[in-house]
Amino acid sequence: MTTTMLTKKTDIPLTSIAGTLDRLVKAGYAARRSESIKGRIKYFYEPIFSEKEIAIKITNSILDRLVDAFGPLAIENFSKYSDKK
Repeated sequence: MTTTMLTKKTDIPLTSIAGTLDRLVKAGYAARRSESIKGRIKYFYEPIFSEKEIAIKITNSILDRLVDAFGPLAIENFSKYSDKK
């Protein structure tokens, strides 16, 4: 998908989409390829990970930071939370 396609689909300004996609590429969450079409370079973007893979990656990162910051208290509260589910 291109930035122009996303702008038309979402009504979000092109500069916002381009900036966000650039950050996602630099962070390793999206891939970018370019093609020359009618003398103009177009960039195409696609996700690197599935939605499930991203959810796992983000939640693991959050949980790791909580355990690093709060240690046993965080683990105790995770246990209490999981009992509610």
